[in-house]
Amino acid sequence: MDLAVCHIRASNGLFKQTESGLWCIRADEFQFSVETAIPLTGMTLVGPNQQDTSIAPTTSYTVGIRPMGIASVTSTAQVQITNSQGAYQDLNQDWQWVLNQRAVPEAMWGAPLGPNQTPTPEATLLPNRLVGLSQIQLKLGAPATPIPVAAAQAFAYLIIGENSQGIPVYLPVSATAPVINQPPATNNQALTLISQTLTNATVQAKRSSLFAALATLGVNAGMDGDLSDVQQNLGLNYQALPMVGTPDGIPTSVALA
Repeated sequence: MDLAVCHIRASNGLFKQTESGLWCIRADEFQFSVETAIPLTGMTLVGPNQQDTSIAPTTSYTVGIRPMGIASVTSTAQVQITNSQGAYQDLNQDWQWVLNQRAVPEAMWGAPLGPNQTPTPEATLLPNRLVGLSQIQLKLGAPATPIPVAAAQAFAYLIIGENSQGIPVYLPVSATAPVINQPPATNNQALTLISQTLTNATVQAKRSSLFAALATLGVNAGMDGDLSDVQQNLGLNYQALPMVGTPDGIPTSVALA
């Protein structure tokens, strides 16, 4: 392919290009175009087993070369895609594309002028000349054999902590869980309970274990520092008494802990 005349350009899904010129793409998004600088009178999609597909422009026209005095030429191009084994892809069945037609200058690709003719002072364009294909992409079809899935057997509700004490039973919500109307409300003891929780030895141990686990995973969770200042100035964190609610019905003191 003469790259000065024919061009292949990625229009979507190109991730990067290597130093050797290879394209790294997303197969589900990749689109490219093939375009030639010379208007075409026809194209051929080369397919497997010599099953080629001919493509003609949507309108009939002739291609001339006015500067050379040529009234009509046959200008064709072949497009082919092969896999890593060299087998031809079926561009007509397995790929989709759009004809790329645009206007070209008559002064270059029009018929020669007669002996007594002079060119018009304004530039004249010849419309709808075939110059290639655009939006070339692989067709994404449904699998030939759909996988049967019985939803009732394949999916089930797995409730975390269903038989544990003090663990909220709402991860995920059971299909048969009763509706508990227990909206959050103010609690005069909320700040006291929060303060007691901050210095509770069991809670502190669990918090330290959590920080240690995150550090083991390489997560920087900050400092597991002393919370005495937070406890002493707890009221500065709230403009009013915090709302307390326990939608799973466990005691408020356990919920705050």
